[in-house]
Amino acid sequence: MRAYWSILKDSFREAMASRVLWVLLILISLVLLLLAPLGYRETITIGVDEHTIREWPEFLERIQTEGKKSRPSPARRIWTLLDKETKERLEKHSVPKQGDVAGPFEFWKTVDVLSKALDKMLRRQDFYDRESWTYTQMISPEGRQLLEDFDELSDDEKGRLNRLLLEAAFPDLVRTSPPTSVVLRYLVWDVGAPTPIRASQFTAVVTPVIGTVMKYLVGAIGVFVAILVTAPIVPRTLEPGSINLLLSKPISRWLLFLTKYFGGCAFILINAAYLIGGMWLIVGLRFGIWNYHLLLAIPVYVFLFAVYYSVSAFAGVLWRGAMASIAVTVLFALLCTGVGVIKGGTETFINRLRIVQVIPVPDALITVNEMGLTSRWDDSKQEWTEAFVSDNRRQMGPMLYALPRPIGPVYDPVNERLLSVERSFTTHKLMVTVGSRDEDWDSEEGISAPPGTFSLVREPDGGILAVSFLDIFRLEGDPLTAEEPVTVLGMDVPFTGENPFRSVGPEPPIVLRPPATAAMNDDTGALAVYSRGVLKVLGKDDSGTYELRCERKLADDDARDVIMDFGGKTLVIRLSDGSILALDAETLKERSRFPSDGGGPARFVVASPEGRWFAVVYHSDSLSLLDTKKDSLVAADVAGQGDISAAAFSGPDRLLVAHRSTRVTEYQLDTEEVKRRYAPKQGMVERVYRYAIKPLYTIFPKPGELDNTVEYLLTASEAADVEGGPKDLSLTRQRLRPWTPVWSSLAFAVVVLALGCLYVQRREF
Repeated sequence: MRAYWSILKDSFREAMASRVLWVLLILISLVLLLLAPLGYRETITIGVDEHTIREWPEFLERIQTEGKKSRPSPARRIWTLLDKETKERLEKHSVPKQGDVAGPFEFWKTVDVLSKALDKMLRRQDFYDRESWTYTQMISPEGRQLLEDFDELSDDEKGRLNRLLLEAAFPDLVRTSPPTSVVLRYLVWDVGAPTPIRASQFTAVVTPVIGTVMKYLVGAIGVFVAILVTAPIVPRTLEPGSINLLLSKPISRWLLFLTKYFGGCAFILINAAYLIGGMWLIVGLRFGIWNYHLLLAIPVYVFLFAVYYSVSAFAGVLWRGAMASIAVTVLFALLCTGVGVIKGGTETFINRLRIVQVIPVPDALITVNEMGLTSRWDDSKQEWTEAFVSDNRRQMGPMLYALPRPIGPVYDPVNERLLSVERSFTTHKLMVTVGSRDEDWDSEEGISAPPGTFSLVREPDGGILAVSFLDIFRLEGDPLTAEEPVTVLGMDVPFTGENPFRSVGPEPPIVLRPPATAAMNDDTGALAVYSRGVLKVLGKDDSGTYELRCERKLADDDARDVIMDFGGKTLVIRLSDGSILALDAETLKERSRFPSDGGGPARFVVASPEGRWFAVVYHSDSLSLLDTKKDSLVAADVAGQGDISAAAFSGPDRLLVAHRSTRVTEYQLDTEEVKRRYAPKQGMVERVYRYAIKPLYTIFPKPGELDNTVEYLLTASEAADVEGGPKDLSLTRQRLRPWTPVWSSLAFAVVVLALGCLYVQRREF
């Protein structure tokens, strides 16, 4: 072993003596020196930008219509503080129509002008006018505290109060903001505008950036340079003079080959340890983020190089040339990348057609896919037929995937129709779409929905509720016929037109801010609403109005989304940390808690009639059943685990499971038997994917996906997070599968090295 150890040490000495290594170390030092001055500071969140307003067309319309009235209001206050030029621009602006080339540029120029004017306005000390905010009841606790201490506030604190007043005046249009923002700094200079996140959330922003830097500096550039530098090692060893000298000693040929191979890994080990270790120190010292998992990226990237270097070393044994080693390694990398790209592109196409919502209706089955397209099952053709597709979605065509899915649909059993809500391209209002069974579920655009609507739920008696950030509304009339404007706090809400929605929320209205969600108990008629860490249960009184029954502050990050459903005596909610809570429906006391199993967050929670079963669909494409009688959460004994995308209940013990993109299977839970299958024929793309692309991808090594392993080590989640803003847990997420590339690449490297050892042992040099 001493001889092999000497050869290994010589490899390290050779790496340290390499000029390329020292050039890279100098470059890495320069990169670290450039990154070292980066830091951040916290500041009070004030002002606005163009991203603060969710829907600019509606906001501009409301400022004009309410601002020109003589009655004091927040919109009136904003209008009076605008200069003459900005007012004229607002009066002349129009929402761009389809095919209007110049319209969008003029519209966004108006948005830019108003956002800058509004930002300047919110920094004024005289922005707050008590009379203008007399009827504004949705001021947050932070805002109320600032109002109580108004005379003692600093300029920045008054700016913060002004921002909170704007959020309270337009809760459905203005994004809520945390008390503090983070400003990136370089030495003593601020870089860019403040980012409205808490310092405690800054880790979630910095960590992906670190992963991206390592991905390119170490994973791409570093590995490629290392291959260039180490490619001559094995061929040079096999040169007549060198090999004869080495083989004159009592050593094994195949062990000599492996020793040279592992010695070649010294180059990338030194560079990776220096760069990643330096970044870890900078992030810890400058940002206070001491994430020790970052150091685990060092062996991962060394392993990444080892996989590619196994190909380089084997090619060096076969052809005994550095150029051949480099060429074969590059071809191998391109081949692996190509297989991954083909597999990923095909999956993207197939996944857009995956069923994510199953709606059982009498004598029919309705489904919704990832793109928000609705289909019904056609028994005669044994396939899904397009139904209830709005004009909005037909117009988008291939760009449909970029649209958010509609709110709903929900089934109205009284009138036998489907209803959903989505924003119109032409009016930019939230519009109700209606599809009747008598019309073969063809969609028809109806009235405008209440502003700020984020959920549609069905009451046990068949009534349809629209839950809005402003209030709770019941549909009491024909959604295709306009009647009266929506009224909130005694005022007609502009931009809604006339419609038959009636306010049935409590007085005073409950304060709801994004992220928010709602769920109806089909058994008791209770309504659960969640908003920014607070869970409330509302009950209906004799007059049909909802009143607050109980509420609970959840020990959760109030800027994160949750998913939940309500049934029987149980409310099940999935928190942002992955844990699932089963709460008593009447008191909201915790009955049981199920920790995250590490397989990724839950995507959907669905309650059965009578509330015994709750189906939990995970982003890992698996399904678990929560049995409230046995107080257990176990994997469901159904087909398709690992490829499940949705679930629903058609009865107390009847479970519908969507799997393999477009298949649905109905199970009887008490007898564990299959009652029915909805299995359309596979298309050509899906057949090629399942029987050719996926098997080829499975047996191929995946060194390029080791970045997913690093991301998993940094985040401890197998589901890649969605970008920006509050996280909507129902949106599709990439499943990282962090250990799949490790095992496949390890198996490949072992086989290649074994072939190299066999060749070296049998070949005469």
